[in-house]
Amino acid sequence: MQTFVALTPQQPTASAEADLVFISRAVQMTDVFFSSLPSWWLQLASAVVVMGVVAVVSCRLQGYRAAAVAVAVPREIAVAAAANSAPALQPKSVNYHFTRQCNYTCGFCFHTAKSPSHLPLESAKRGLHMLRDAGMEKINFSGGEPLLIDDGEHLGQLCRFCKELGLFVTIVTNGSLMTQEWLRRYAPFIDIVAVSCDSFDDSTNKKIGRWDKTNPEKIHKDKLFEIATWCLKFAVGLKINTVVNSYNCDEDMSAQIISLKPIRWKCFQVLEVEGENKRRGSSKALRNAGKFLVSQEQFDAFLLFHKNAACCPVAESNAVMRSSYFLLDEQMRFLDCSTGAKVPSVSIFDDLPRALAESGFAPREFKARDGDFYEHMTAKPPAAAQAVAYEKEEQQSDSKQRSEHAKCRQHRVSRTPPVSACDVVPDW
Repeated sequence: MQTFVALTPQQPTASAEADLVFISRAVQMTDVFFSSLPSWWLQLASAVVVMGVVAVVSCRLQGYRAAAVAVAVPREIAVAAAANSAPALQPKSVNYHFTRQCNYTCGFCFHTAKSPSHLPLESAKRGLHMLRDAGMEKINFSGGEPLLIDDGEHLGQLCRFCKELGLFVTIVTNGSLMTQEWLRRYAPFIDIVAVSCDSFDDSTNKKIGRWDKTNPEKIHKDKLFEIATWCLKFAVGLKINTVVNSYNCDEDMSAQIISLKPIRWKCFQVLEVEGENKRRGSSKALRNAGKFLVSQEQFDAFLLFHKNAACCPVAESNAVMRSSYFLLDEQMRFLDCSTGAKVPSVSIFDDLPRALAESGFAPREFKARDGDFYEHMTAKPPAAAQAVAYEKEEQQSDSKQRSEHAKCRQHRVSRTPPVSACDVVPDW
């Protein structure tokens, strides 16, 4: 008879390792005690009860994501039983970072341009369909800057495809490349547009790197207000993402946030990620977030100030961020950030259940950051009917423009003043 503890595979923390030592010692002591009992069935029953209590209590104290099982049966049987009984993770909400390329150079970026690649559209669709079949309800497209690829057409087609799958669809963008025409075309397939905004001060944005060096005349905050107007016009929810860092932690953003009226304002604490923005020793990180870091006290003070100003920011500290996301990279691998680095899983194309198990996702942290907020919102319906309406709208718009252009020609022939905006009507 062999008594032991089987744990589902996880990356143990220091506290987890200490508890394992404690449980292991308890196992040895109970082995000696149970071996003196007169009946084998009593040994088995006692081992299950006592060691089960030890494991469960320990897991509750440390908040493990692993499930602890203590049984008095051969090791191979217990390991197999634990694997078969562990509930499969459902990727209800997935962040798909389909590109690492970006036109901004934010100093604290934790998903940097380490790869120029992205999947072909049809391959990406196949992976998204697999995830929907596995339980995905919400998809968030991010980068890098997702509008960089194919002038935004890649992103637009993915949004359309996912809405046709019946998903809640959101995107995260720095906003610099978004146009009114792009949003008009794809608004029927998007529930929320999230725009990154860390400051309403131009000099602060430049210090952070949140500006396009190839187009320095474009002001980030001005574009945000434009997008807010477009979102209202096309019935798309506006969300604002702010990274609280050493350059903006004392800034009062309340007046502008209240004016923009986002449906959600998410505030992140600057997060260091090994190999991305944390340079230690021989690290090949492309960014160095060290000078942007803020303490927990500074982060909490920023939140409290704006909460009192009735802005209601949704907080996301380092502890919550690391394991509360299903992060999918450009190769459709989940990235486990729970250890402080981004450890890729196998590709979902090779083994989806294994990829999910290697994601590092913690449902409890997901709930803690209100990750399921979308469940309380009314999503746009699958896009078939809206797509038909959109095509009709385009035809009507084209017809109206042609009519206006014809009127302009008549005015020019008769040498009368042109109607308003004639000069900007395209020549058909």
